Amino acid sequence: MDISEEEIINESISEIKQALGIIKSEITAIDEKGNSKKQTLLDPIDELVRCSILFTQRSYLDFFRKIVNFIYEKLDKETSEQDFFFHIPHIRTLIEIYSYLLYFCFQNEKRQMELIISKNFYTLAKVDSSFPTSEIQQEYTKTHEHYKPYMDREKLVFPKNATDFSKKWLDKSGYDNPSVEQMLKTEWIKTSAPQIYTASPKKADKNSYYNIYRHFSNYVHGNVLHKESYGNEKLWIISETLNLSVVMIELINTKILDNSRRKEVLEWIKRVAKNSPNFLRLWALRRDKINSERNQF
Repeated sequence: MDISEEEIINESISEIKQALGIIKSEITAIDEKGNSKKQTLLDPIDELVRCSILFTQRSYLDFFRKIVNFIYEKLDKETSEQDFFFHIPHIRTLIEIYSYLLYFCFQNEKRQMELIISKNFYTLAKVDSSFPTSEIQQEYTKTHEHYKPYMDREKLVFPKNATDFSKKWLDKSGYDNPSVEQMLKTEWIKTSAPQIYTASPKKADKNSYYNIYRHFSNYVHGNVLHKESYGNEKLWIISETLNLSVVMIELINTKILDNSRRKEVLEWIKRVAKNSPNFLRLWALRRDKINSERNQF
């Protein structure tokens, strides 16, 4: 290996920092799109739809950014690798956020609004029980009135009372998201993240993101069947944070920003790709070392 382990790891951490910069620029671009003076919509319902969709897309991306930023700070400041096991759940959360936004971006406008409205109602209906029921209903009613013009136009029916909005009702309504496995469709990943799909088509075909999600779910719940995988968590976290940042950044650029960040995104992906062979060799060396030490006991 031509360069040291520390240099390889530091380069990858630097790539995560650069990803954060790109994500911030995408959030700014979404804000600019929302405030664009080019919009000539006269119908207030159509304007409600446009703003609701952009706000939802921005919210998913900003939540993703906050978690990536937390991971970056841990990688940048923590020298010991002993505690990185406890940061693995954040990768699982990043996959969930990505799956929700991936699914959302590939739905038609009506379906997107069904998801937005149902999530808003569900959040209000299931708010902390320490709040008085009257206050919850008051906020629920305001939200119902806010979306009523659109619901009337599209003939959507939601309960008028917060107490009637339950998870059981939501499951039967068809307004909720499907499972993570159903949202992580290979064809959607292929369309929205062409760079990573071209680089590793077999990996994408196997729906590796859902497989990783399942693996981490078992991992963080202490499934003893996965105990042979323990160790090397820091490199896991670096690898998956970068991988998920690539597909998220490309999703935003292709499906929301009309490829307006293409040059910036491609330059960053090339940088990540350049360091990947060294990182993968380091990963293999670490894995073999861990397995060797484990087999001694």
